[in-house]
Amino acid sequence: MRIAIRKSSLRTFNGFLGTIQFKNGFSVDDVAKRDIQRLEYLCEVDSSDHLPEIQSVEVINGKVTIKATGGGIRFDWYKHNDLVAMTIENHFPITDDKEYYCIVKNPYGEVKCPITVKSVKEITPAPEETPEDNEPSFVYNREDLEKIADKEGICGLRHIGDKHGIKGRSIAELIDELTALKA
Repeated sequence: MRIAIRKSSLRTFNGFLGTIQFKNGFSVDDVAKRDIQRLEYLCEVDSSDHLPEIQSVEVINGKVTIKATGGGIRFDWYKHNDLVAMTIENHFPITDDKEYYCIVKNPYGEVKCPITVKSVKEITPAPEETPEDNEPSFVYNREDLEKIADKEGICGLRHIGDKHGIKGRSIAELIDELTALKA
């Protein structure tokens, strides 16, 4: 089984994390399950065991959405043969009727997905969603945060902290700042 790094700052990582070699954020060789579990304490990873498969492609209101399976998937969006975005998001806004396509990648390879846009006349952009609209406000207690730290390590706490604009260099510092949040 191969893995992909999900953390945006490491998506194009080349080198070693522990004993696992990465190229462009994907493991070069198969990784043992216990090594995957160890690496999950350092950063978010996603495992894969086969090439990505495109399930469907939809273009609605100026937004293309690709549904794909395969694990560890990334989407490289191209407009008129120019790379415009590298993301783990499966949707992308289309602003004109130029030639678009997407390269769907995972640790085992890539699949090109052409996108047919017959005519884009009027695009109604979706309202931007903010974390306040989607997620309820939480007050974190020390006990719950310590359980998260035991289970997911500092990555789990950083994930929560990112939602609230909190950056910490240690588990204790993150827990102190998150418990100080007010609802």
